[in-house]
Amino acid sequence: MQDTSGFSCTDTIIAKRRFSVIDDLDLLKKVRNQQNLSKKDIEGLDYLLWSLSVSKERSNYLIISVFSVVSIALSLVLDSGILHI
Repeated sequence: MQDTSGFSCTDTIIAKRRFSVIDDLDLLKKVRNQQNLSKKDIEGLDYLLWSLSVSKERSNYLIISVFSVVSIALSLVLDSGILHI
């Protein structure tokens, strides 16, 4: 189910989890101060980077799918003679 902002419930859950990882491990402060990171910190960063890369991948697939459907529909309209350009 999507809300009016275009984000699904899953996106909201993932965003909250990302924030929680950053906040719970105090990662932003540690990175800004160039502090040594523990194994748990590294695991948190790994999760954050992985989840961001997957999100971008999903967005790319969505954009490609939308443009593919639009191009097919436009091609059908032009080929059938409904619209002349």
